[in-house]
Amino acid sequence: MSNDLVVQLGAKLDQFASDMNQAGDMADAAIDRIERSFANLNPTAGGFASLGDAAAIA
Repeated sequence: MSNDLVVQLGAKLDQFASDMNQAGDMADAAIDRIERSFANLNPTAGGFASLGDAAAIA
């Protein structure tokens, strides 16, 4: 009985890890879409990295 529980928990943890990896991939894809949307709105702004440069110059 104890071995069955360990096997079941192990399988659930493996599925959880897989689900978390999938969620991370989905979040990465969403972030990429958001960043591209902002870049397309104002392609001359240079992205978020240039904000630090602009603040240093001002």
